[in-house]
Amino acid sequence: MRGLLSLTIRKDRLLPWALLALGAVLLPPLVLSPKLGIAVVAAALIVWSASRSIAWPLGLAGFAAPVVALVGHDPFPRKGAPLILFAWLCVAILFELGRGKAGTTLRAALSSPLFVSSGVLLALLLVRLPASSDPAYGNFKVELFVLGGLTLLVAGVLLGRRTEDLELFLVLSLVIDALSGLLVLRQLGTPALASDRFGLPGQNVISLGIQGGEGLMIAVYLLLTTRRPRYQLLAAALLPVSAIALVASGSRGPVLGGLLGLVALLVLLARSRTSVVRIVAVCASLAVAWIAISVAVPSAATHRSLSILSGSKSGVAANGRDQLWTAAWHTFTAHPALGIGTGSFATADRVEVCPGPGCLDRYPHNVVLEAAAELGLPGALAILAVIGAGAVALRRARRAAVGPARAQAAIVIALFVAALTTAMLTGDLSGDGDVWLAAGIGLGLGLSQRRASS
Repeated sequence: MRGLLSLTIRKDRLLPWALLALGAVLLPPLVLSPKLGIAVVAAALIVWSASRSIAWPLGLAGFAAPVVALVGHDPFPRKGAPLILFAWLCVAILFELGRGKAGTTLRAALSSPLFVSSGVLLALLLVRLPASSDPAYGNFKVELFVLGGLTLLVAGVLLGRRTEDLELFLVLSLVIDALSGLLVLRQLGTPALASDRFGLPGQNVISLGIQGGEGLMIAVYLLLTTRRPRYQLLAAALLPVSAIALVASGSRGPVLGGLLGLVALLVLLARSRTSVVRIVAVCASLAVAWIAISVAVPSAATHRSLSILSGSKSGVAANGRDQLWTAAWHTFTAHPALGIGTGSFATADRVEVCPGPGCLDRYPHNVVLEAAAELGLPGALAILAVIGAGAVALRRARRAAVGPARAQAAIVIALFVAALTTAMLTGDLSGDGDVWLAAGIGLGLGLSQRRASS
């Protein structure tokens, strides 16, 4: 025993010297190659943060756009940002599986309807990939569905296990969303490529709108529920910035999704006791946000964003959305069994039913019609099963939750409503990962709450 103790003490004394020697060996090449040094530091931070909580990679998932805007150019290689996030999430998942009962939760989730229907959808995408008339886009869609859909589903289940991790995820998401909004504010006073739409370099304006809506909902949630004053102050300060990002993007789908999600959040939280002071704080923050939008955001962008609510001619029909949906429906009815192949809508002939300039888009901007057109009836049923299973999982999580988890279930439901609304109006299957993330969090939250109560 005494020998073992002395050996342990000796190792403790040698460890700092060993680390110092390793640093001395690595320092010259890192100094001579700054890119290598940055990569090593970034890798160390990735591993460290992943070991702390899976909330870090999930909360900072939108890191790429602010980095590009701050640096002034895209420092990432092709597909670098999605692959970095994928690796970050995989490392965090491995650390999570080494803790507590994460493996038990994940095994229970794998047999759930949500995972089964998502697996069926992936199988259909792969089976119909050889029939694609645009193989490059088809492969890209499948890759991003795995990287940004299924991986987020698994990570969401593990995140929902612990309320403290979920709260950290919400705070980190709010910070990233607001950072994007602050960077967009710098552009509002300068000439833009399109005066009615603003975004960050290398970032789709739709993504900016999604971030703005997400930040708006999270800020309201924190103002109404958190017991930490620093989080309340952070939410009050960043809520107007997120609102500006939402409206400045000119993205009508995210605007409608964000507002519907906000309504769902307020309805769910109205059933719980909320102090008058908190309600006044939310109302004051929303009023400040509206004043900031009217002052900072050009009227063209505001009009474009809110046109979907006003029913004006610049709404859904203006950019060919209705024509794209008609074209996707016609494609489905012409090929109802298996569709035209993964990614084939990008090159499908649809001039007769979709002659407008907006009809050049590579996808119909509706995830159900997209699956129906490219994968046929099996694909449509699979995506509807995913949506239904996600809604059921969230409903069960809300019913089983007690204490802080009940309010957390409300914000996750709101995020799901917003993501689903956006998926029905904007973007394609490869960019709808937020639907799977919110559904996964709800599934993990419900499983952990039911296990705690049993």
